[in-house]
Formats: sequence, structure tokens, C-alpha cells
Amino acid sequence: MPISYAAAVSNPNGNQQRPRVQPRKATDYTCSPFTITQEPSVKAQSEHTYANSESKPQDALNSRHLKRGLHNEPSPNTYHKPKTDGKEHVVYVLTVRMTSSVADPINKMRERYFPKHLNRTPAHLTLFHALPHSKLNPMDDTLKTLSSRTKPFNISTGRAFRMRRGVGIGLYQGARETKAVHDDLKTAWLDWLSEQDSGGWRPHWTVMNKVDKEEEVAEAFDAIQRDLLQNAVDGRAVGLDLWTYDKGDWRWAKEFRFSGDGAK
Repeated sequence: MPISYAAAVSNPNGNQQRPRVQPRKATDYTCSPFTITQEPSVKAQSEHTYANSESKPQDALNSRHLKRGLHNEPSPNTYHKPKTDGKEHVVYVLTVRMTSSVADPINKMRERYFPKHLNRTPAHLTLFHALPHSKLNPMDDTLKTLSSRTKPFNISTGRAFRMRRGVGIGLYQGARETKAVHDDLKTAWLDWLSEQDSGGWRPHWTVMNKVDKEEEVAEAFDAIQRDLLQNAVDGRAVGLDLWTYDKGDWRWAKEFRFSGDGAK
């Protein structure tokens, strides 16, 4: 697999540097975080999930059930509501499934910097936050079609960036491919997406949020930026995961593994 690099970051004297990345063999990659390390046979236990799905999420995500406290939970605000005719009692979250070589290091950052009482999930790269249950069948068809023609692709960390009350990490290698996946789905679903999901989007992981102390956020940003400059993280995007969001909980529903061009 080719070596990948995070986005260039300026050092104090204004010169551009790129992080040093160690090459990995293809066998170094295993599926993890919003990744999969194994596929247990326990079936999803929600009438709103896919009871007969063949593959299951990894232990790192606490199996099927993720509790309240997500920084990006859908809210009653109309900004987060899908534009469908009726009230959606259940909505879905769509995330990128990636190898543990990416997910594990980023999740360690999140565990270090995200407020512990709010950190209920591993680090994740969210494509859509509130997909309506009433459109589940057409969504399923679209996701099957897209994943069947999409090849797994390389991804790597890019720049750290400041959020109002936290820090995010942008996607560098793989950003174009991830955006293409997002754009295709957004085009197919635009008529009923929420205002949030139909608006602007950039692929990223959130490793700190909901922190009110400016000094704490600034220190974390500097530390994360230095870490990424010295140690870029790379791996593969291998599919998509659909999660049921129900009254504050995330329950894993289904995987759509990228299988384009005979990928396994």
C-alpha cells in the first residue's frame, strides 16, 4: 500500500512540513471502529433495524447499543428534522466504516480530550445525522447500489482545526472519494434530508467538543496539531454503517461494505 501523508502544517518559522508516516503492508490493516474487528452473530433487536442483517459491528463500539451524550445528536429543532410528511419517531445515522489503523489512534485522542461524561461513542466520521425511517427502503436500495460499485480506498488524517468549543481533524487522503460518496447520496435523498444534512459538509472526526474553557481548547488544539505533524494516521475506508437513532440511543442496524471491482 502506498505511503500517505496528512495535510501540510506550518511550523513556527513559516516553513511547510509534512508528517512522517511509516508504510504498512496490506496485512497490517484490520477492520475496526466505526470499524469492525469481528462479526458476531447476534441479531439487531429493534423493529426499526434490519433483523436479518448478516454482519455485525465490532466490540469497540459496545456492540449494537450506544447511549445518550453524542455531540451531534439530532434534536427536536427543525434544523435536524427530515423533510418528510409525517413525524419521524426513528431516524438513522450513517457513518464511514474504516480500518483500526485509523480509528484506534483517533479514538485515543477523543478519549483523551472529549469530556468523559459526554463521550459515549468512539471517534466517528458521520455522513448524515438524521435519515428518516419512512424512507428506509429506498435508502437501503441506494446504499446497496452505491456500495456495490465503490472500491475500498485509502484514507489519512489531515489538519486539526478549531471548533467553537472543541477540535476536529480533517480527512486528507480519501477526502475526494468520501465526498463523492456523500454527494451521490445527498443527490439521491435531497428532497427529504434535514436542513443540517442537506447543507454544507466536510469529512472530519471530532476529538473534542462541549468544552467551555478557551485555554483548554487552545492547548488541546496545539497538542493535536503537533501530534498529527509528527505522526499522521492512515488506513482504509471499507464501507458504511447505518445506525438507528432512537430517543438518544444509537443501535447498529446494517453494514454496507464497499465491494466495487471485486473488493472483498
